[in-house]
Amino acid sequence: MLTKVSIIVPVYNCEKFLPACIESIAAQTCPDFECILVDDGSSDGSGAVCDGISRRDPRFRTIHKPNGGVCSARNAGLDAARGEFVLFCDQDDRIHPETIATALAHHERAPEDLVMWLYTRDPGEFSAPLPEGETLFSQKQFGTLYCTFMLPPVWNKLFERNVLEGPAPLRFDTSVHNGHEDLPFVYDYLARLAKLRPGFAVHLLRAPLYYWSDENDMSVSKKDVHYERYFEVELDLFTRFSRDCTALYHCTPQDMAAFYQHALHTLAYGLLFESGVRGRKLLHMPGVAELLDGLKAGRSFSPFYLPFRWHSPALARFLIRAEQEGRRSYERAYWLFYYLLGGNWCR
Repeated sequence: MLTKVSIIVPVYNCEKFLPACIESIAAQTCPDFECILVDDGSSDGSGAVCDGISRRDPRFRTIHKPNGGVCSARNAGLDAARGEFVLFCDQDDRIHPETIATALAHHERAPEDLVMWLYTRDPGEFSAPLPEGETLFSQKQFGTLYCTFMLPPVWNKLFERNVLEGPAPLRFDTSVHNGHEDLPFVYDYLARLAKLRPGFAVHLLRAPLYYWSDENDMSVSKKDVHYERYFEVELDLFTRFSRDCTALYHCTPQDMAAFYQHALHTLAYGLLFESGVRGRKLLHMPGVAELLDGLKAGRSFSPFYLPFRWHSPALARFLIRAEQEGRRSYERAYWLFYYLLGGNWCR
């Protein structure tokens, strides 16, 4: 039996937080949905929580599988989904009661485009009346879109299942286990949309329809594994997006300026987890030069530009620590590097 929306929730050892997530899904004002709870080999009572709601509410289905990670769990959910659209929700988060209804209403007005929405970590904002309106991004503005910080997650987007399934099924990369699982999937979906619908745009709703909880200490983003090969993983993601923006979305250097600034800042942070010798090797990677060339093309200033050009991880680490600690040395270095570049790059 077909349904309008399939909500996929990967579940692993989250007995404490899972009920609140399930309750938020059950409270949707749009009744035409199914929720697929994928128990990924939990060793606590999470599987029983899933089975309990599935017995009480026919809109919920539970899949039990051996542990394979969040990507494997999401893929199992995608394989089982019967909805025209797909939403993702993490087990320790919540969605607003109007999430499905609001997303579908906006999609009906622009069926060729992608609908996204804001998330919040503020319980008060999440429970407040929803603001109306949206921000429209053409493909040429995808560099700007990236800097809204709403592009990476999969759980704030309305995916079309026919796009996910054709011409070949789009699935998560099960080799990724470090908290960077979402963005490659999002990149692939955007690229697929660009080929199917060259003029598609992104509608970013101003309503915070997703609550990203910070309460679960077992979240991958809080574990050391999140920072293993952090620089290399982030560099691969940044260079992939930069190339797609040039080849597929035709973004201008001016639109990409803030993206390149963000990329260098993130990579400088990644150097904090690397030794000096390895850091120097990382700064010689071709992708680093691509990002620096992008900054130069748009004459967009970053205080990390010269340390990266000079292949100096020590100087980049000094800058990022000085910024984090609010030291005056950061401001002094900022202006020194700015004037060394001629004092005429955009800040």
